[in-house]
Amino acid sequence: MLSFLAVTAVMVMHLTTGSEVANLESKVLVERCRLKFEAESACERAFWLTLMYRNRHPGGVLGQPSANPTEDEGERWRADGALKSWDGNDCRIQVKVGDADAGLDFSGANPVTKLRSMPAFRADDIELQHVFDRFLDELADYIDRDDLTRLQGRETAEYRADGEPDMPRNGPLEFREEALWLETADAFLAGGVPQPDAPPALASIRIVPPRGAAFKRGLKPSFFSAGPNLLQQLTMLTDSELTEVLEARNAWQTGYVPLDQSLDPGLYSRLRARFSFRESGIYAIEAVARRGDVVRVVRLVRDGRYSGLRFRASAPWIVNWAKLVP
Repeated sequence: MLSFLAVTAVMVMHLTTGSEVANLESKVLVERCRLKFEAESACERAFWLTLMYRNRHPGGVLGQPSANPTEDEGERWRADGALKSWDGNDCRIQVKVGDADAGLDFSGANPVTKLRSMPAFRADDIELQHVFDRFLDELADYIDRDDLTRLQGRETAEYRADGEPDMPRNGPLEFREEALWLETADAFLAGGVPQPDAPPALASIRIVPPRGAAFKRGLKPSFFSAGPNLLQQLTMLTDSELTEVLEARNAWQTGYVPLDQSLDPGLYSRLRARFSFRESGIYAIEAVARRGDVVRVVRLVRDGRYSGLRFRASAPWIVNWAKLVP
């Protein structure tokens, strides 16, 4: 009898514990879903506020004093990565808006040739050059239509051996995130060694336009969307110069201090030669919704180049590029 009671007690404790765990998991799931909707709403709000601000203050160059004094009044909404925050429904919201169409171009049938011609990939560092060469071989094998493996590339046999039977695509990239499936993508974009605190690698890659979309080619990477490593590679900055550039960019993002006031003229001229300081009108928006230890991040891209019917026609394919981060 005592044995029966002991077994019964253990079973009751197990069921009770399981019920409590399930209840806690359901609460966390509900909270995460709620925060996801908060983050999505924040992204949409940021997009429309950016459009409204641009309509009131058209033109202008990021990082330079505004020609219109009224632009300095109130809150600015530009594609400069400045952090915006407010209180949501029992949560804290943080939003950043950047430029989505000014970075390294991986689109088309032969992006490798374009990438090899850039100064960032003619490094004197042998180890760094090895990373670049390996990535470019991987990218070339991923998009070409044959199964001949390049010296440091990967083709169908290598992907199958790694448990990835559906790769490579054997055709041009259809969306930007595909580039991150390549083994050496993170090291390539981080300048040789991935850094845990570096900005998302996608900040350095241009969006890949869907069929029928009108995109200009040959844009310079956006200064305000570029990660530290891309800044250093393209402008050949020393470590001290990179620190100066990042501090100047932060001074603009937090207090709108013009770059020509916080940077050496020669250094500022080098940056302007390699990077874009104008908005393309296509925005990369990131929103973080946080309540206690529960966090949801939503990243999406919106096309704000058009108005009226042209805007409504271009919006659907941008909406599908939303990316949810656990």
